[in-house]
Amino acid sequence: MRRKVLIKLGITLAILFFSSAIWAGQDPDDPGLADTLVFSTNAFYYPLGYGLSEVVIGVRFFNDNQVKGITCPFLIGGPVSYDSVSFTGSRVDSLEFTTTNYDFSQSKLLIGAVPVAEEPIAPGSGGLCKIYFTLNDTTGPITLDTTFFEPSNHLAFVTGEPPVDYIPRFTGGVFPIVVYLPGDATGNRFVDIVDIIYLVNYVFKGSPVPVHVVAGDVNGDCTINLSDIIFLVNYVYKGGTMPVPGCIS
Repeated sequence: MRRKVLIKLGITLAILFFSSAIWAGQDPDDPGLADTLVFSTNAFYYPLGYGLSEVVIGVRFFNDNQVKGITCPFLIGGPVSYDSVSFTGSRVDSLEFTTTNYDFSQSKLLIGAVPVAEEPIAPGSGGLCKIYFTLNDTTGPITLDTTFFEPSNHLAFVTGEPPVDYIPRFTGGVFPIVVYLPGDATGNRFVDIVDIIYLVNYVFKGSPVPVHVVAGDVNGDCTINLSDIIFLVNYVYKGGTMPVPGCIS
């Protein structure tokens, strides 16, 4: 009898172990199995020499059951002006009904996604949308928090039959504005041979990342590799094109 109990206990522990391993690999940003809504970055980057520019933040979500509707109302604060929302390439891109509504008087943005003719949103992890802003000043921070959007909208996922809503795990975002000089891998506000050597050591020798990693993406292709080093050599020694704002955050 004792042997049977031990065998059963061993099987149960094995199932729990492998289940944990499977779930842990689904969404490294999710702090547990609770459904979550998160932002894709922790700062906005302002490139010196390019004027006040457009900034973007991605919104991601994780759900471990089917979702029949999503409502995300955000309160926006800080030196930005709202521009637009894009669902392109997101998990809800194929839905016919995705919507945005911006209240200019209160700086509130309502984002919604509802499968109507489509199947419910399957369990998984990925993008919900990208929110685009115009940066009006370099003093921060910029904030995004959940809010109530009249007449009845609050942060919620909808599931079940009959449908019920629940609030996913969410933490409001506080995003500092980081001022950087494109190509300045060392963070000293100069672009010279020292930055070239810094990138060489980073790309080929596993040295630390640039002080502001986005500054190392010299050609703006969203990666840091040999092409960025060549780009910087041409700029420093041959009067080539200036480094451009990077896209790595």
